[in-house]
Amino acid sequence: MKIKVNKESVELDSQVKEKSHYVHGMFSDIAPKYDFFNDVISFGMHRGWKKFVVKKANLKEGDTALDLCTGTGDIAFKLAEKVGKTGKVNGIDFVSNMIDIANVRAKEKNPLHNVTFEVGDAMKIDFADNMFDAVTVSYGLRNVQDIPTAVKEMVRVAKPGGRIISLDLGKPKIPVYKEFYYFYFYKIMPLITSVFQGKKDAYNYLPNSLDEFPAQEGLIRIMKEAGLKDVKCYEFAGGATAIHVGIK
Repeated sequence: MKIKVNKESVELDSQVKEKSHYVHGMFSDIAPKYDFFNDVISFGMHRGWKKFVVKKANLKEGDTALDLCTGTGDIAFKLAEKVGKTGKVNGIDFVSNMIDIANVRAKEKNPLHNVTFEVGDAMKIDFADNMFDAVTVSYGLRNVQDIPTAVKEMVRVAKPGGRIISLDLGKPKIPVYKEFYYFYFYKIMPLITSVFQGKKDAYNYLPNSLDEFPAQEGLIRIMKEAGLKDVKCYEFAGGATAIHVGIK
């Protein structure tokens, strides 16, 4: 299975599909096992990275937060613990299957009942300007057709002084480790995941989606161009993962 991910399309062998439609279908299919595969792909390390995102959000009791591309709600639930009973968290994802699972998980994970999940578009966020103390996105920017537009939308809905935080894949630069990482990511990881899921094309998409992603330096530039200040990039796992933080 040959796959190439472009900004607006996904080429699957000889077929070309619009990126947004392909990504929507792919994540709809894998939603029931999404959390399990995050553990497999990252060796469980994604849990620590998500805690770091929440720490950098710097939220307090009564604050508000928005989690884009929320998936099954991992980060949204953690943000909800920080804002407490008087705070509010919204989680949006354009895949309804993910939102359905997040709502089921909320019965156990959100005893404060301060999280609302709904279907939404990261490139056209359906909230007013200056609403949130923090806006987060986890493994989502790689999958949108226009990253600068998504970042500008995150900035728009954040309050002045609010924090914009992205957790996503990075591009390692360390010699030898870099070669090992790309071998695992392009060759081994799709094989492992396809054994469980039986949809090898979905997990071929994931590593190939990194090809055109601006990753560390590129995302710093995009965030600064969107008007964010004090933009910082924190690297994990030798640069395989990057967390970007900027202030409106």
